Amino acid sequence: MKRMRKDIIGKTYDDLRYRIALHLVFWIVMFFSYYYFNTISFTPASGTPAAYWLAVKNVLEYALAFYSLMYWIWPQFIKRRRWFLSLILLFLWLVTVTAFDGWIDQLLLYTFPDYQLRMKQYYVDYYNFLQNNFPYIIFIRVVTGGLLYHLLIQLSFPIAIKIGRSYFLQTTRQLQLSKDNLQLEFNFLKAQVNPHFLFNTLNNIYSLVMSERKEQAAHTIARLSGLLRYTLYETGDEKIALDKEVQLLKDYVELEKLRLNETDVQFAYEKDSDEYSIPPLLLMPALENAFKYSFDEKESCIVITIKAREGELQVDIQNHFDPQRKNKTGGIGLQNLQKRLLHYFPNTGSYRATVVNDVYLFHLSCTLQ
Repeated sequence: MKRMRKDIIGKTYDDLRYRIALHLVFWIVMFFSYYYFNTISFTPASGTPAAYWLAVKNVLEYALAFYSLMYWIWPQFIKRRRWFLSLILLFLWLVTVTAFDGWIDQLLLYTFPDYQLRMKQYYVDYYNFLQNNFPYIIFIRVVTGGLLYHLLIQLSFPIAIKIGRSYFLQTTRQLQLSKDNLQLEFNFLKAQVNPHFLFNTLNNIYSLVMSERKEQAAHTIARLSGLLRYTLYETGDEKIALDKEVQLLKDYVELEKLRLNETDVQFAYEKDSDEYSIPPLLLMPALENAFKYSFDEKESCIVITIKAREGELQVDIQNHFDPQRKNKTGGIGLQNLQKRLLHYFPNTGSYRATVVNDVYLFHLSCTLQ
């Protein structure tokens, strides 16, 4: 039962149908609340059909005000700090809601005689006010701020719910991202320290030493040490210098090249600034895939190109691959890469992967900070 409730709550965030249903339930509850209080309170509408239609008016009015404010003006203008347009739209928003409220009040007044009679007897001032021409009613309500104050009180509840749900969703996604990042780091670390990898690397180092290529063996040990140190101690920060990330990739490439005899591996890195930073291990899944699925033959090649210029990062990786070993699902690494791009670069980050004549082409682009 608990799991079922959790799934339903989760679907209200991810499934549009559930979100619409949740909103409908909220406004239905609000309608019956307005109607109930209209019938039990000492108002002119009590005991008349106007009690029902006033409840309908309240729901339509506050729904109009809420959705136009929270789903258009707030995200498109206020949140983006477009202050001048925001002020204009907020004023037009207030005038529109005020006009709707005044129009319905006049319509109900002249539609239901019992309601009109009670208004004339017990609410003389408001009855006389509604006898004025429509533009004057709107002008007075906007200038005095009475309706605005009433709107703020009525909308505070649905706005609080939306902000609370948005904060909960953001926190949940942040926790999930942290979990995914930890899983990515853990998977990557396991891939590097598994016996097969260490055996191959150490065996290559042994061969270098036995052939008296001691300097190359020392460089290989340093690369392996640096790679393990990076994954253990330098991946906890949210962002890391791009140069450090590229150095990790170079060390990984050099270690993988030791087991390749025929494959041509090319690595190019261009930049116009030393200040760029990216999330750690962001590019590693794509590089791992290139070496994992390539085959070591003369016609095989792996080409890695990284360019960081004018605040834009462009990464291209291409490799020949064995179609029999192709991973159709993309693997957890690329899935995590997609999630991290959406989180860190929601509007500018993207990647695509295509296959042309048994060549896997990977391209990533994002705006650096």
